Amino acid sequence: MIIKSRKYIILALLIIQLVLLMPRQGEADDFGSALKAAITAFPAYPDIAGIGGAWAAVPRLSSDNPASLSVFNEYELKFVFYVNPIQVRFNGSQVANVVNSGVLIPLADGCLKIAYASIDTDRMYNKKMPGSDHELDSQDVKVYYGRHINDQIALGLLFKAWGSSKVRLRYPGITLGKSRGSARFNVSPGVLYQPVKNCYLGLTYEYGKERVKTTNFDPYIFAQVKAAGNSYIRICRMGTAWQPRDGTLLALDWRVGKIDDPGTGDYDINMFFFGIEQYIHQNVALRLGSLDGSVTAGTRFSYRNLFIDYAYINESLRDLDPHWGSSEAHTVAVSLVF
Repeated sequence: MIIKSRKYIILALLIIQLVLLMPRQGEADDFGSALKAAITAFPAYPDIAGIGGAWAAVPRLSSDNPASLSVFNEYELKFVFYVNPIQVRFNGSQVANVVNSGVLIPLADGCLKIAYASIDTDRMYNKKMPGSDHELDSQDVKVYYGRHINDQIALGLLFKAWGSSKVRLRYPGITLGKSRGSARFNVSPGVLYQPVKNCYLGLTYEYGKERVKTTNFDPYIFAQVKAAGNSYIRICRMGTAWQPRDGTLLALDWRVGKIDDPGTGDYDINMFFFGIEQYIHQNVALRLGSLDGSVTAGTRFSYRNLFIDYAYINESLRDLDPHWGSSEAHTVAVSLVF
């Protein structure tokens, strides 16, 4: 009888502990939306990261504004290949590994870009829930196309051809929640406008729909509860870039929008990015900027057809700080240009 009573007491204490440790609805919602906001804001290439992630109006191939691909033909290139490994460290211990890679080729008086991104984390500890951890696995394939309409205006289109993500929140011995997402529709048109020489204005609008299936542990009934729904992304990004002289670039971006998760309401986005790039030699560039308050710095070295870029971002995923802690990112890219 005593043994049975102890079992019931232990079970009751476990349930009480889970209730106390379970994230409140707002916290759980914030994490999922904050994760998407952080991923979509992360620069895809170190030269963009070095100037604070401001890419909306930057006329270069590494910009995520598809209209910027229109400059491909200006360089008389035939092919570009790049690979960009990124390491994000949280509080000096947990690590997220990211790999971006892609190819660029001329197509129909414009440029076609196909890019693949992979994000993998293991045991990212949640500061709000001592003893718990998150796991993340995400991949996507994006296709870009951009071309000049006239001497001043270029247009482009980006769409996510495929995307998949998995997130799991665990407590020792118990899976508190897990989510699987698959991209249903994600498109981002862009425009690049040059009103005067060496001055650019850029604008993109991203609309995305993702099918999400979630399973959460309900401590009150001591069982898993499943749900499914659509997550939406609506983000507008506008920016300006200015080249006051050869070898100098100034860029400024503003990003605003919302991300909705199933049954959670809106997650508002309001972010600023700015930075400067200065070539100190025709083969060496230095960069400095701010990614929504995070300090960024970077450099480039080039030799013939080889380009090597490096960037550092302090507090690289600020929206995830309440969940995973402070972070810093190191990103390196190697590009071959023909």
